[in-house]
Order: sequence, then structure tokens, then C-alpha cells
Amino acid sequence: MGPVDEFRPLGYDAAKPGGTFVKIGVGTLKRTDEKAYDAYRLYTIADHGKWSVKRERDSIEFRQIVRDGIVGLRLRYRKTLRLVKGKSEMELSHSLMNIGKNAIETQVYNHNFLVLDGKGPQAERR
Repeated sequence: MGPVDEFRPLGYDAAKPGGTFVKIGVGTLKRTDEKAYDAYRLYTIADHGKWSVKRERDSIEFRQIVRDGIVGLRLRYRKTLRLVKGKSEMELSHSLMNIGKNAIETQVYNHNFLVLDGKGPQAERR
């Protein structure tokens, strides 16, 4: 599993209960009540956005387009995982493009949940 990235929500504070907000990499979600946003709470997905996947021999690219008319956000998100030729390395890259009129202000972090062949990340010893 992984690598797992999480973006902070867009438009949550402005959304009223029943309204929507956006999580990049997830889609448009519904706000259920007046409680503060909780990253560990499950929110109903109203729209996943449009997803596509491009597979190459040494990489995979995930693309998402989100268009939320209520929040007024439109964005293109791309996440690419690429194996480095001749090395035991993987490159991870992101691209986020605002294709709407409203500003996008968020933060992202990686959970470091990466597991390959049953093993987690190992610190490189020199």
C-alpha cells in the first residue's frame, strides 16, 4: 500500500451542513454537521471527479479532474510514481493545476505508509 498523501480540505469551513467541500485525491465530499473538520471521520463522497490512469513499464500516473460548482473549485491533480532505472529507488511527483476562478489554498503530507513486498521503508545506512 501507499505512498499515501493527504491534502487538507478545500471549502470545508464555508460549507454548511449538507453542502460540499473538496479533498484533492478524493473528490467532492458532503459536510454533515457544524463540527470541525476531522481527518479521521468518514464523509460521504458526492462526486469522485473524473479519474484516469496511465501505465508505463516503469511508472504509473493517476489523474483527477474535480469540478465543484457549489464550492466553485476546478482543479487538475496528477500523481506519478516512477521507478528509477538501475537503482532501488522510486520517484514520486505531484502536479496541481487550478483551472477555476477561486484560489486553492491547502497543505499536503505523506503518511509514510509505503509497504513493498511486506516491508516498510528502511533507512539507508552509509
